[in-house]
Amino acid sequence: MRKILVLTDFSDNAYNALDCAHRFYQNDPCEIILLHSIEPQMSTSTSRIDYGKKVQIYEALEAEVEKEFETFLARLPGLDDGQHTYRTELTTEELHKKVNDLIANEDIDLVLMGVKGRTAARDIFMGSNTVKIVRSVVGCPVLAIPENHQYIPPVKFALATNFRRPIHQRQLERLVALVKYMDARLDIIHIFEEGDKLTTEQLANKALLESNLEEVNYHYQWLPDTGVEKSKIIGEYTRENGYHLLAMLFHKRSFFDRLFREKVIKRIGFHTDIPFMVIPEID
Repeated sequence: MRKILVLTDFSDNAYNALDCAHRFYQNDPCEIILLHSIEPQMSTSTSRIDYGKKVQIYEALEAEVEKEFETFLARLPGLDDGQHTYRTELTTEELHKKVNDLIANEDIDLVLMGVKGRTAARDIFMGSNTVKIVRSVVGCPVLAIPENHQYIPPVKFALATNFRRPIHQRQLERLVALVKYMDARLDIIHIFEEGDKLTTEQLANKALLESNLEEVNYHYQWLPDTGVEKSKIIGEYTRENGYHLLAMLFHKRSFFDRLFREKVIKRIGFHTDIPFMVIPEID
């Protein structure tokens, strides 16, 4: 049975993530785990008080959150569809630490979370929580669901790569499984400058990627480098050509990582209008 982890702060953005988790595998048995962290409230409220008082505060927060979970799940049409089971998790740990703990111990297939969309804050690429999760998660893709996303069955996926690093089977298996399950098309997006040729290393990485995509319907889309930010080129192309999901690999110490270090990405031009999957590298 698949296990899907949905991070929630009980906002409408978080509900979008829950709705997508429910719909992605609506015809297959699946356990959906909802995770909420009260670490910020506990840290603020209990920094200088005794243990007994901390317990009281925790119990009060726990009771409040349990009601929030109940109300949150009640919004979901088809809650009792017989295919999905739901479990709630409350943690006092930092969110990213608990996420990694669940991934390691529960064999999580996919992590979903809601994010702000470009109409809500044009200069915000991803919120601080999303950035921390993306940079910290080990061994499982994170799927960011944009604000106001209207679910339709995804049948056109994109994977953006520069072929500069090898992409291993373990990194791709969740994406490939989703593409196969949806009977979708996967386009490999690569940005090139006029006259550029792939290096020997890039050609080897391209061949490795192809060997890991033998079971899916994939195609290449070569996009000319127009001199603007590459993220803008990718963002505009996926929006204009009707893609339903964009995936990228996250490499530490890469340009992408440096991008994520910024709290506000001005003039980035790339926003999550469609679900955005970040695939971590293998240590």
